[in-house]
Amino acid sequence: MLCLGELSVAMPCTGSFHVYAKNLLNPATGFTVAILYWLTWTIALGSEFTAAGIIMRHWFPSVPVWIWSLVFMILIFLSNFFSVKIFAESEFWFVAVKVAAIVAFIILGGLAVVGVIPLKGSQGGTRFDQPDQGRLVPDWFWRFFYHYAHGQLCLLGDGADRDDGRGSQGTGRKDPA
Repeated sequence: MLCLGELSVAMPCTGSFHVYAKNLLNPATGFTVAILYWLTWTIALGSEFTAAGIIMRHWFPSVPVWIWSLVFMILIFLSNFFSVKIFAESEFWFVAVKVAAIVAFIILGGLAVVGVIPLKGSQGGTRFDQPDQGRLVPDWFWRFFYHYAHGQLCLLGDGADRDDGRGSQGTGRKDPA
């Protein structure tokens, strides 16, 4: 993405990234990139609509999967067909539901791990129900946290020290990790 951003700043043009492949390599490569990108999205969307139909079959077993897939295809088409405002508004609400679900699952998972929410057929989290340990958080968590945080700090420090000689230090030419 960084390379695509630099290409679009250096050579602004209308079209997608296949235009750069066409202009910088050859027209056949540009055509191949465009067709493969289209094919990738076609297969991905078909798979997602089928998965949505299978998920809806769980709640409505009498309705076939293809009907749910068609309903979701029509909804997505209509959100893109009318105006950008409708598309942006629908994307906002889809993302809001997604973020709310992720936050809810994180909270519920955390409550289940510490034993606030009882789980059927389980004995609870490791070391959370053993008072002789004297600590709430197990050792593996601190080891993971230390190694993860240490690795991220090293990557950030390494990226911050780079300079390409043109005075562009800190302009996005470093590793964002």
